[in-house]
Amino acid sequence: MKHFLGSIIFTILMLSSMSISLAAEEATGWLEGTVKDESGNPLNDWRVGIFNRDGEEKSYTYSKGSQGGFYSIRNIKPNVYEIRVYTVGDSSEYGKEFRQQRLFGVAINTGVRSVLNIKLKEGKSRDFEEVGKPNVQTQKVMLLTEEIDRLKKQVEELEKASGNSTN
Repeated sequence: MKHFLGSIIFTILMLSSMSISLAAEEATGWLEGTVKDESGNPLNDWRVGIFNRDGEEKSYTYSKGSQGGFYSIRNIKPNVYEIRVYTVGDSSEYGKEFRQQRLFGVAINTGVRSVLNIKLKEGKSRDFEEVGKPNVQTQKVMLLTEEIDRLKKQVEELEKASGNSTN
């Protein structure tokens, strides 16, 4: 336990010192991929949403046309998220309905393009398929990431107050 806490404190201190060099720009990552049915056919009317651990939607994208099932969401703060995917509009285009999908533990990292290709299964559109249910470790990572963000903001505020800001 002492080793774990020591590692956390070291990580927080390292990230806090890195925030000085990153203060001038917001560090983000992005998520992209495709939304297809089980046979690999692209779906055109869907929504991909990114949710934090409190269930707040932080970003989303949607398709209402022929994009070949491709999506891209940029400027996402690094963290571990839940991704929700579902079809929207009239399912008669496909002649069937698709179950919503909830994917847990999707990590977004600074400057990294995360690829998540999604296959929706046939079923009632109000039903969910849950993938990678959250576990204690994922929840700890989310909490630590939020704590690091809070500490970064405190460091920035202290730097501004002392006149040592890098801006």
